[in-house]
Amino acid sequence: MSLVIRDFRPDDVGALVETLNDEWHFDLYGEGWEEVVSEYVLEYVRRSDASRVAELDGTVVGIATVRAEVHEGDMAKVDELCEKYPDNPYYRDQRTLDHADAMLRSENDLTGLGEMVLLIVSGRVRGAHIGRRLMDEASSLLAARGCTGMHIATDTECNYGFYEHLGARRLGETECVVQGKPLVRYLYRLDF
Repeated sequence: MSLVIRDFRPDDVGALVETLNDEWHFDLYGEGWEEVVSEYVLEYVRRSDASRVAELDGTVVGIATVRAEVHEGDMAKVDELCEKYPDNPYYRDQRTLDHADAMLRSENDLTGLGEMVLLIVSGRVRGAHIGRRLMDEASSLLAARGCTGMHIATDTECNYGFYEHLGARRLGETECVVQGKPLVRYLYRLDF
């Protein structure tokens, strides 16, 4: 198997939308979900200082996007798409997550830390250490920008134990409801 970690390219969006849906079930949001999730990927790439894609044997299987400064997101294009599909609850859920993350960040000192904006690896390749390789790449990118570590927002729908395995410390948690289900949102700190 040949693993390549490379810069994001716009033609990666389709494979990443598929991975995101496989892991987070965006199709449950109904009509228009593909367009919204495509814009979600592009917006997170735009909000980042660097975006790296994992490609295994020529197939995109994951992405890590990071930025060196804490920043409240500008999801204007996603907001516009959600207005286009007013019966789609994605907007409400995304705002719920954004609010939870902002609250957790405000309760913690994140001085010197970069941010893991998005990390996703296809469940089909879990155990192949691709997430670890993406995290190593993200850590190197942030360290080169002067960061001493990173903060990571995640939740019970994600493999948050992965971050604990890497040595990240949980800074806080809050409960919310996403896709009609209770969810716990976490904030972690990983020092380099």
